[in-house]
Amino acid sequence: MSRTEIAQKIGYVPQSDQSVFPFSILDFVMLGRAPHLSFFSSPGKKDHKIAENAINKVGISHLRNRPVTEVSGGERQLALIARALAQEPEILLLDEPTSHLDFGNQVHVLNLIERLTSQGTSVIMSTHFPDHGFIGSKNVAIMLENDFIDQGTAEEVITKENMALAYGVDVTIDHVSSIQRNVCLPL
Repeated sequence: MSRTEIAQKIGYVPQSDQSVFPFSILDFVMLGRAPHLSFFSSPGKKDHKIAENAINKVGISHLRNRPVTEVSGGERQLALIARALAQEPEILLLDEPTSHLDFGNQVHVLNLIERLTSQGTSVIMSTHFPDHGFIGSKNVAIMLENDFIDQGTAEEVITKENMALAYGVDVTIDHVSSIQRNVCLPL
């Protein structure tokens, strides 16, 4: 595949970004449309609509005209996710997508990821929060020093033993019936 084809199929969200240029959030998200444009073309109405939809999906429409350099780290993280969604990728690579986000926005992003996967987008996400594996994940893997120590379903992989090996802490894994899933808590 060419670089353009790869960029059209795979979206990437880094765990942080330090924008130097004061693009508006809308223009920043529009950068996600670049793989779909020829070298000298400008975004059209369709591209603007796709970018607006991505902004609305992540819930930052109120920031549309704010400079990306003047929003909080969490708001910038949401803009990065919107930019990747504007690419309309088949595969989404997320490097700690909930970093810098408050509790409510973390839940919002995890719900968004679950919706995207149910709509056919493949999501590969790294996280340091074991509970994220229990929320909507089909497959989970744990890495330690650049090697996988276990992979499978969240229930198979997120165990007391694996958490002690990966993080060096004791945890408890309990099923919470009111939310119908397991949770991992440090002791």
